[in-house]
Amino acid sequence: MNINKLVILGFLGCISVSCDDFFDKVPYDQLSPATFWNTEDDAKSAAVACYDEWNDSYKGSADVFYADCMSDIGYNYTTAGGFTYVANGSVSQTSTPNYYHYDIIRRCNTFLEYAKDIPFASEVEKVDLFAQIRTIRAYRYFHMNFWYGGVPLITDLPQTAVEAQLPRNSEEEVKKFVYDEIDALLPDLNKIPSQQGRIARGTALAIKMRSALYWGDHQRALDAAKEIREMNMYELHPDFQALFNIVGQSSKEIIYSMQHVINTSKFSNTIRLYNN
Repeated sequence: MNINKLVILGFLGCISVSCDDFFDKVPYDQLSPATFWNTEDDAKSAAVACYDEWNDSYKGSADVFYADCMSDIGYNYTTAGGFTYVANGSVSQTSTPNYYHYDIIRRCNTFLEYAKDIPFASEVEKVDLFAQIRTIRAYRYFHMNFWYGGVPLITDLPQTAVEAQLPRNSEEEVKKFVYDEIDALLPDLNKIPSQQGRIARGTALAIKMRSALYWGDHQRALDAAKEIREMNMYELHPDFQALFNIVGQSSKEIIYSMQHVINTSKFSNTIRLYNN
């Protein structure tokens, strides 16, 4: 009996001495800061995650797609998102469309924090990529600020739930952030997008124009519109109906288009809006 006790105590002693080496392992079955954020490819993969649904699905399309359902232009035939309740007059606090999402902003903040020290083969490409992510974050804040009139302005990475419980900033404070951020990043963006579906200078100028128009700063909106025109990259499509067909996918009227790939990133929300 005593021998057994000694063996058990010895075993426990071994565990207490070597537990740091035995149990504290990097999670090899999933991504973590310890196994990620090392290479240029890591940064580019994280940037793709920032693009996911930045102006699509219920996290953003209310501004460019479902917003028509808040007017007489469109009608959502399903109750998904709460837009049907707006149309039939039964909207309430529990059924109102929800535009309040920080997940994309969190992704952008994570990218900007962890990718800054990653070396790139081309510094110009790195600067452009960072400007793309800052554009997405600015757009998201513009979108939420427009609907909610002031939201918590988070530009770092809260580490705990308590740290993330921040008071809302004023609408003017968030608006100033959006304006300042877009003006600051514009020189860093490529004039021609690095890939189809990537944000370029024209996209950021369009967001600058739209945000200024929504907030009633008409001169700023006009200045941004003039800058877009002076880029000499865009023009109205000669056949409006063709713009919405396959032939219109490469139209010069399109300043930005979100890309979708069947089976990996399909887009099915259009079917909810078809009228007779």
